[in-house]
Amino acid sequence: MVGYLILLVFFVFAALMISNKLPALIAIPAMGIVVGLVAQLPSPEIQKVIVEEGVARLSGAYVACIFGAILGQIMLLTGISEKIIKKAAEFGGDNPVGVLIAMYVAVALLFTTLAGLGAVIMVGNIALPIMLSVGLPPLTVATVYLFGVGTGMGINLANWAYWKTVTGVTLDDVKVFALAVAGLTVLTAFVFIYFQARKSPRIAWASVASSMAQEEAYKYAPWYSLITPIVPIILVVFFKWQIVSAFIAGIGYAVVTTYRRGTNSSTLIGKAAYKGVADAAPAVLLMIGIGILLKAVSHPVVGKALAPILNSIVPTSFLGYVVFFALLSPLALYRGPMNLYGLGSGVASLMVSLKILSPMAVTAGFLCTERVQIIGDPTNTHNVWTAGFTGVDVNRITAKVIPFIWLLSAASAVLAGLMYMR
Repeated sequence: MVGYLILLVFFVFAALMISNKLPALIAIPAMGIVVGLVAQLPSPEIQKVIVEEGVARLSGAYVACIFGAILGQIMLLTGISEKIIKKAAEFGGDNPVGVLIAMYVAVALLFTTLAGLGAVIMVGNIALPIMLSVGLPPLTVATVYLFGVGTGMGINLANWAYWKTVTGVTLDDVKVFALAVAGLTVLTAFVFIYFQARKSPRIAWASVASSMAQEEAYKYAPWYSLITPIVPIILVVFFKWQIVSAFIAGIGYAVVTTYRRGTNSSTLIGKAAYKGVADAAPAVLLMIGIGILLKAVSHPVVGKALAPILNSIVPTSFLGYVVFFALLSPLALYRGPMNLYGLGSGVASLMVSLKILSPMAVTAGFLCTERVQIIGDPTNTHNVWTAGFTGVDVNRITAKVIPFIWLLSAASAVLAGLMYMR
């Protein structure tokens, strides 16, 4: 009986979030506390275990998120991000396919390091007008931009830190699967761009080249500084550095390579730190709430109540696993039960704690559904801002990309099944 009441709590809070009656920032930690109450945990235990320990449950992940955001601000303040975008625009030529692919690759590269709505706005303020000004349709521009953001976020080290913390897997395991899914995402994005660009007119660059020339004067980002976004990734992937250390090295590289006589690097770092913390704040607050939910659903009493229900619906065969995550991936939209940044964080943690599947099988399954969320979820702040900037309805963006990202999620589920269910 208690297990079904806990599920009812999940559905009620999901409905409140989907209907915009309650933001995820409040709903998720509140859900954790209510789950503790429904499980009849004593008040002191709810306070100590669920709330006090919960707020620090993902501390490693949100520290990484903060340092990633600081590096992102360094790249924005020194002009590295801007220069990468503009070089990509020049590289694209006068063919819509070339322009869209060049801009997609540049945005994806930047968001391997950047994070937060502030970064989305700053990069978008450069990339989106360039694509719009050459006559590309607003809906195409918005969706390609979000594909770029989603691709980069798939190999963003701050996200890797979060994913491994939620399910307790190793960074090496996350790295292998995340890179494989990133490859599938790039393939899907190229197919998407091909179909969109076929309907787009050929473009002219005169006005864009002029605006670029006017803005070059006050930023200093030599060519060797443009590899800054991949410096932390190289250190983690090939030299097995820890994530925060790699971000600090990336900050140092960006500051040294963009240094000019007469500039004050300590002021630059200080300014980037303040702005970076502000950028990371919404994600950090959400992670604090998710930590409370994780502590609630991983409590032995809650696990014992939910075990019979989950054991009866979560498949443990290869085929069942693939069908389960492939078919249910749209439930990652609207912070649903397959969303690692919503209800799914609790579901994933519970599946691991009950040992229904191996930790990496659970992690991989939810990373498949994460592809639907990061690119297509209309509750993402980056989707809402991009829709507003380009003047299209945020739900039209979801409708446009959902066939592609659903297939991407299904292909990723097959890959996950082959890697972790055989």
